[in-house]
Amino acid sequence: MLLTEAAKRFTSLFRLVHCLLQLIVPPSPRRLCYTSFPDYSDNSYFIYRHALLERKNLVHIWLLIDMHAAPTIRRDFIEFGGKERGHSLHIAKHGSLHGYWLYLRSQYVFHTHGTYRFAHWTFRREVVSLWHGMPIKRIAHLDLAIPNQSVAFGTRHIASSYFYKYIIACAFKVPSEIVSVCGLPRCDALRSDYVAQKDRDDIFSILDIPKNKKFILWMPTFRTEVSSTASPQSFFDDLSQETLQTFDHLCSVYSCVVVIKLHPSDPLNHSNVDFDYKNLRLEKAEKWLGYEIPLYEVIAASDALISDVSSVLIDYLVTGRPIGVLGFDPTTYARGLAFPIDLLFRSGRFNVLSDETSINSFFERIGEKTTRHDRNNMVSMFYDTFAEKSAESMLTQIGLRA
Repeated sequence: MLLTEAAKRFTSLFRLVHCLLQLIVPPSPRRLCYTSFPDYSDNSYFIYRHALLERKNLVHIWLLIDMHAAPTIRRDFIEFGGKERGHSLHIAKHGSLHGYWLYLRSQYVFHTHGTYRFAHWTFRREVVSLWHGMPIKRIAHLDLAIPNQSVAFGTRHIASSYFYKYIIACAFKVPSEIVSVCGLPRCDALRSDYVAQKDRDDIFSILDIPKNKKFILWMPTFRTEVSSTASPQSFFDDLSQETLQTFDHLCSVYSCVVVIKLHPSDPLNHSNVDFDYKNLRLEKAEKWLGYEIPLYEVIAASDALISDVSSVLIDYLVTGRPIGVLGFDPTTYARGLAFPIDLLFRSGRFNVLSDETSINSFFERIGEKTTRHDRNNMVSMFYDTFAEKSAESMLTQIGLRA
C-alpha cells in the first residue's frame, strides 16, 4: 500500500511537471512520434509506413521498450524510401530522458496503448490514440472487473464504424466528436490495393507452409497475463483434445494448415507445451518476432481466420473470407463483453465452431469470399466501408496533407 501511495504521488508530480514543460517547450512542426505494444507493430506501424511513402520532409520518432526492433525500423526506413523523400528518423528507449525529450518536442504522437502514465493533458500537440482493435471484450473504463488506473489519453481516437464510435467514446470517457470513424490503419493491409512488404509466397516460405495448402490463421486472445499470480489459463482450457483432433483430421481432408499464433501475454509462451499434431502448429511470441513479418500482412495472406473474442475478428471482416469463433464461453469470461455476442453471430460472416458438424461446415467454406459491401450481413455495423485508406484519412484529419 505504501508503494502504491508513493507511486501515485510521483505520478501526480510528474503530471504537473509534464504540463509545465508543454507550456514552456514548443513542439517541432512536422515531427511525428510513434509508440506501440508490441514495439514497431500494429496501427502505429502502418501510420509510419504510410507517412514515409506518401508524405515528404517529416521527422519520425520511434520510442521502443525493447531496442531489438531498432535495426528493423532503420532497414524499413531505407526500403520505404525515407531518405529520398526527405524524411529523418530517430529511435530512443521509451523510458529514457532522451526518449521523453523527443516525445515532448513532437507535434504529433501516435500510440496504441498510451505513452506515459503521467501524460494525460496536452497543449499545442495532437495525441492520436490508435487503440489496437475494436473491442468485443470490455476495455478501459468499460472494464469493471479489472479497473484500469491509467487509461490511454488522446486528443483524437479512432473507430471502424459509427456503432464503435460510441463504444470507444464511452470506453475512454471522451466526447464522441473526437472519435474519427476512419477504420484502423492496420486494416489497410487487408485491402486489395495494399502493396505488401512480403507477398503470399514469401510468407508461406517463411512460415514453412506448402504452397498447395490453404492457410488458416488461429489467433486466440489471452485469459490471464504472463505475470498473473493466479493459476495461469490459456485458450487450451476452453478446448477438448477431441476438438483439436477434429481440426487436425479436417486439415488433411481439405488440404489445410492451421497456424496458432499465441498472444504475447499468453502464459503458454513460457511453458513446455505437448502439441503433437500433423497439421496444427503452435507459434510462440518470441519465435514469431524472429520472422520479422508485419502481422497484418500474414493475416492478409491467410485463407480463413479463427479466434475467440479478439478484435481481429472485426478486422477480418474487411477480407470477406470465412471467420470461425472458437474457445469462448460468455458465461465464464471474467472481463465481460462490450455488447451482446449475439450481435456478431447474427451475421452470416461468423461461424460458431461448437461441434464437428459446424467445424466441417467452416472448412467447406474456406476458399469462398463474401461480398464485402453486402449490408444484409451486418458487416457495416462493425466495420464500415471507406473510400480511402485509414492511415491516409487520419493523416489528413490532423492536418498532414499530401
